[in-house]
Amino acid sequence: MILRLNRSRADLELIQDKNNNKRLDPGEILASSRATGRTAERIQLNRLDPGVYYIRVTSDGTGSSNYKLTASVDRARRLTQAEQIWNIVNQQRQMQGVPALALNTQLNSSAQLHSDNMAVQDFFNHTDHLGRGSRDRIVAAGYSPWYSGENIAAGNSTARDTMNQWMNSPGHRANILSVNYTEIGVGYRYLSNDTGSVNYNHYWTQNFGSY
Repeated sequence: MILRLNRSRADLELIQDKNNNKRLDPGEILASSRATGRTAERIQLNRLDPGVYYIRVTSDGTGSSNYKLTASVDRARRLTQAEQIWNIVNQQRQMQGVPALALNTQLNSSAQLHSDNMAVQDFFNHTDHLGRGSRDRIVAAGYSPWYSGENIAAGNSTARDTMNQWMNSPGHRANILSVNYTEIGVGYRYLSNDTGSVNYNHYWTQNFGSY
């Protein structure tokens, strides 16, 4: 499903009342788009379970209150590697009694760009070639976080193996299970002809935030 909101300066959220108590509880925002500035909002999710979902549009209080919201549904496809990571993250959080993370459009963009850059620009680091750390890159993608964090990994070809690698590392595990974060974005890049000095072929990024 794809949701598009033709209005800037507003947040778009997809919500499911998982326990049917008619109120919004932690972990019930499935996906969000919170672009700063004048960018229109967009949410894309694959393979939603049958059920009732809610859409919330929240203005920042400036400009016109008018907006156009459109929704489209495509044939179900296989989950991407990034979507598999998101699912496993929330499985791990559920096991620890921690609310699920919403999949955020801007954090997805930031994470994907960093995975792309690590693969193509031949580096493996939280700092990119412009000298930007994860928070700077997240803000540049249009997200203004209260809290932010990042995990990166390289070498593993599957989401499950990459998540196992992160969960076996105390620092990465702490990010995945942190109650400070409410949203996540995931990026994955496979570079088959990886001939540089850093040649892991598979590059993974998780960006975390709370809004």
